Amino acid sequence: MTAPPPVSHSEPHTPQWAPPDHPSGPTPPAGYPGTPGHPPQQPCNGLGTAALVIGSIGSFIAFIPFLFWIAGILGILAVVFGLIGYRSARKGLATNKTSALGGAALGGITLALAVVMVFVAATFARNMAHESEKATERRDALYAAPPTPEEEPEHLDNELVDDEPVKFGEMQHYGGGVQLTVAQPDEFAPDGRISGVHVGDRAIRIRMTIVNNSDEPLDLTALPHVEDANGKYIDPLFGHRAGSRPFEGILAPGARATAQYPYVLPPGTTKGLRVEVAASQGYAEGTWTGRVG
Repeated sequence: MTAPPPVSHSEPHTPQWAPPDHPSGPTPPAGYPGTPGHPPQQPCNGLGTAALVIGSIGSFIAFIPFLFWIAGILGILAVVFGLIGYRSARKGLATNKTSALGGAALGGITLALAVVMVFVAATFARNMAHESEKATERRDALYAAPPTPEEEPEHLDNELVDDEPVKFGEMQHYGGGVQLTVAQPDEFAPDGRISGVHVGDRAIRIRMTIVNNSDEPLDLTALPHVEDANGKYIDPLFGHRAGSRPFEGILAPGARATAQYPYVLPPGTTKGLRVEVAASQGYAEGTWTGRVG
């Protein structure tokens, strides 16, 4: 019987590596030569760079007329991209924190410029519209027909220029130039021998003046119609004893004539009187009002 060989304890037992294609061999530790490693992660600087570029372009476009609305959109994008890029840089995912902040700042400036340009454009448009309106008014005024002066209405020779009642002592004018005035009536004590006067009655005289400034002779036929303030008719008195001096004859152009007509005032007659009279037959009647003097 043969004895087993002796075991040596002087050399440590070193495991032998299996060939690479051996399926049961142990896997070498990472980092050893000949083994693949993990590549380092690339920084995400795209948003910060994009914010800087977009903000720069937007700030330039903001000064171009009618393109400020594009600058406003670019400004919003620059602010959003810049803030996102700045947040990524704080997390260590990007390395261009300064570019991101600069892009966001340029985006804000672009937005402000866009707003300013909106107001500038609105003011410019409003001024242009105002100037256009003024130019249109000047053009219309230049080509418009000159205004026709308002002509005074023509009155016939026998019509009053103003047919409104006037006060005693004022003059009424006719279209042909004739002028008629009724003086304020005055009261007098009637003679009891005058026909038509009774005890308690009062009497007044109405004096009239006609001036013929027309080119034609005037037939003097005026006779006043008198009422009191209550519309009561006042009877005239006739005869020289009552002081009656009526118009008579023809009044030549440029001449003047006066007349006096007495009237009786029964008891209860008011002192307010209304006198209606025409300068001649066919002439319009004028009206005088007032109190007995």
